[in-house]
Order: sequence, then structure tokens, then C-alpha cells
Amino acid sequence: MYHVSKGNIKLSLLCSLVTLVSISYSKTYNHIKFMQKLNATQLVSWVLKKNPNIPELQAKGRAAQAYSVRAGALADPYFSYTLAPDTRNQVNRDRGEKLMFSQKLPWFGKRRLRRQAALAQAEAISFDINTLKANLIKSARIGFADWFYVHRAIKINQSDQRLWKEYHRIAIKKYGLGRASKQDALKAEMRIAMLRHGRIILLKQKKLVQVFLNQLLNLLPTQQLPPPEALVLSKQQLNIAQLREILALNAKFKALSLGVKLAKREYYPDLKISAGYNSLWNDKNKRSTIGIGINLPFGGRKRRAAVDQSKAKKSELGWAIQRRRTAILANVQTQYENVMESRHTLKLFNKSLLPLSKEHLHAAKSDYQAGKGDH
Repeated sequence: MYHVSKGNIKLSLLCSLVTLVSISYSKTYNHIKFMQKLNATQLVSWVLKKNPNIPELQAKGRAAQAYSVRAGALADPYFSYTLAPDTRNQVNRDRGEKLMFSQKLPWFGKRRLRRQAALAQAEAISFDINTLKANLIKSARIGFADWFYVHRAIKINQSDQRLWKEYHRIAIKKYGLGRASKQDALKAEMRIAMLRHGRIILLKQKKLVQVFLNQLLNLLPTQQLPPPEALVLSKQQLNIAQLREILALNAKFKALSLGVKLAKREYYPDLKISAGYNSLWNDKNKRSTIGIGINLPFGGRKRRAAVDQSKAKKSELGWAIQRRRTAILANVQTQYENVMESRHTLKLFNKSLLPLSKEHLHAAKSDYQAGKGDH
């Protein structure tokens, strides 16, 4: 008889889970795997469509928006019915029953403050969504730049290996003719070994970038991505994600400010109106009733604590906003200086260093083959 162990069951469940996950991921991947090359615009578009953080936050925003509708609504009215059982079958006597309808009415302004606070929270989430999208766009562009860099670095590594292999071949040939030392050949072999090691590091870096991009795209980490198109440098744009973060914090600060006002309103009682009918009274003029009631807001200590708590949260967020503003100003200035330096460096490499390096390499190669100059 075949014995099914717990290990076999766990392995079977794990395989089933992997199969289900793979099926769900494959639908998204089908749109990408047929691309011959990936460009930054396509990548950003797919990240915004497929990243799970966006629908998660959108659902949270819909919940907050829905809550803002009910936050300022009245509580449900209350209806009660009471019956005196022994009066049900008595002749020439009214049935003993009591009906009561009541409605709670919050003190003036409480409903408005609750609704405004909920709307401010929903507004903060909408800013959070925009901030998330801006950050995802930034991450996708950085990921694409890394994807382009690692592909280009691997090609440069391959080109360097070919160059040093040729250098090694020439050194061996010249060494055989007595025109070069063995040290030249050993130097080439050492350089080739270092380049091979560098290739291993670059291939690992390529896999890590692929994992990062697949995470943004909500794909399995091992999914293969198309090679990148040429990197197009655009004019530097202000990163508005951090500015939207401040807008979100301001909206949350507004919600906490309204929370302080609402906590202070808890010192005022809520009203309760009621209307009823009570046939237990013999006098028919007393059977119909109307009434009004209030809760007694005793316990000033707990209400003061609620106000203090709201004020403390407001103060905490206020200092956080000030800290973030200072950090954002510093970050923007730092990024601006980095961009200016990068533009200068890129211009220097394209206009001067790269052409000179190619000319120097060509001249050095020709001189070495001819047995002239240093190597």
C-alpha cells in the first residue's frame, strides 16, 4: 500500500501553489516577453498598470471616501415594542403594549466636523496615491537606467576581453621572437582573469536589476526581460513626489486639527428625541408621549485626555511636516548639484575623454604591434 507522508503532502501543496502563482503571473508577462527591446516609456506604463501597491492604496482611498459619507450621518433611529402577555386574550380590556421611537441627535457641529475630518483623510490618501505613482515612475526610470548600464557594461567587458586576448596573442608571438618579455604575456593573462571575474559580478548585478524590475511589474523574480533600448537623456524635471508628500501631510494635519475641535465638542451633550404609545395607561390622554433627553457629559478627565491626545498628535505631525520640508529642500538642492555635475561629466566624456581614449588606444595598439612605445 502506498503511504502518503506529511512531507509529500507539503511538497504537493507547494507545487500547486507555485503553479497557481505562475499562471497568474504569466498573463502579465505575455505582454512583455514578445518585446524585442524594452524602453523607458513602456516600462513606466507597465509599472503603473501592474504594480500591486497602486490598487491597494486605491482601495484604501475608496474605503476612506465611503467612510466620509457615513461619518457625518445620523445614527440609525431606534424602535422598541413591549407587550404585556396577560392582556392578550382579555375581553373588554385594551391589550397592554408599549411602542417607542427615538433618534439620537449629536450636538451642533459634531456631524460637520466628523465629515470634514473624514474627507481630509480621504484627500490625504488621494495625495498618497499620486505620491506613490510618482515614486514608482522614478523607480522605473532608475531601474531602466540600471538595466541599460548593466547591459552596456557587459558589452564593454566582452570588448575588453577580446582586446586583451589579442594583446596576449601578440605578446606570445613577440616573446617567441625575442622581442618582448614573458611578463607581457602574464600581464595579459592576469587582466583577462580579472575581466572574467568582473563579468561574473556584472551578470549577478544584471539578475538583481531584473529582480527589482520584476517586483515593480508584479512578475516572478526569474522572469526574463527584453534588453533595453538606447538610453535617451531628457531635461531634468523636478521630482514632485516629495512635494505631493507634503500635500498629503498637510491634509492629514487638517484632519487632526478638526479632530481637536471634535474632541472639544465632546464636552457638549448629545440630544435624543422620542415619540411613543403606551396602552398600559388607563387614562387614554396619557398613552401618546413625546420626549427629549440628553447624555450627561460627566468624566471631564477622559474628555481632557481625548483633547490632549488630539493636540499631541497634531503637534507631532506638525513637527514632522517641518522636518520633511527641510529635508526636501536639502534633497532638491543636492539633486540639482548632482545633475549639474553629471551633465558636465557627460559632456566632458563625450566631447573630449572618449575620443582621446579611442585615439590613444589605436595608437598604442599600432605601436605595440610594430614594437615601438610602451605597453
